[in-house]
Amino acid sequence: MYICDKMKSLLAILCLLSCFPTWAQYDVETLTMPDTRNTVGFNLTPAALVLFNGLPINTRFSAVYKRQIDVSQRLRATLNYTIEDRYFDLRNDTPLNFSDTTITFLLESEDNYGLDLRLGMEYFKPNRKTTMVYGFDAIIGYYTSTSIDKTQPLYISPICNCSLPSPFVLAEERSAQIEYLTTGVDFSIGQQLNLNDYMNFTIQWMPTLMLKMPIKETYSEESARLDPAQNDLDFNLRGFELFFNYIF
Repeated sequence: MYICDKMKSLLAILCLLSCFPTWAQYDVETLTMPDTRNTVGFNLTPAALVLFNGLPINTRFSAVYKRQIDVSQRLRATLNYTIEDRYFDLRNDTPLNFSDTTITFLLESEDNYGLDLRLGMEYFKPNRKTTMVYGFDAIIGYYTSTSIDKTQPLYISPICNCSLPSPFVLAEERSAQIEYLTTGVDFSIGQQLNLNDYMNFTIQWMPTLMLKMPIKETYSEESARLDPAQNDLDFNLRGFELFFNYIF
């Protein structure tokens, strides 16, 4: 009788254990590829800065195409056009020379811009209203730097007590332009906000490591070539950028 009671207890425990997996079951989310796998996006940062009376520095215009290849991965290709302008104002410069009637200043200006294509991948978590997005790209592009040095003689007129371009001393100008082949890599991290199945916004930070290799040098005169152009390795942290993306 004692053995039977123990057998009954053992059978009861086994029944409980056999039922436990059933109680512990849960529905696993099935992730499938969406019907809409293509994305085009545009960098809204320059327009946003102008709208809020900001001054764009190193303005970058970007267009990106993405192709989803997995539930959490996309291939991407980005075309960037970057403008880097820097001007030295006459009021901030020291006179080169002066006389009783004429003061001569040196005006310096720079106009730099770059065009590059970036190919890479990005990773995200699907089926979420917001998700972190990580990515990386390989870069190939073109960059040019143009600098102009110009002397500006100003005549101090006793008639109007003001400064005018001098009729006695001629202005002189010399320029230099260096063209580069660029290559490098970048890494991006950002936050994506999904408005619906077809539109989203992404704010991202994309530090870039770029190697610039000179391929052509042009000078208005030989004296403008102070030093030969050399390779330049540039690590640019940049700022955050806002993208609008359309999915189709």
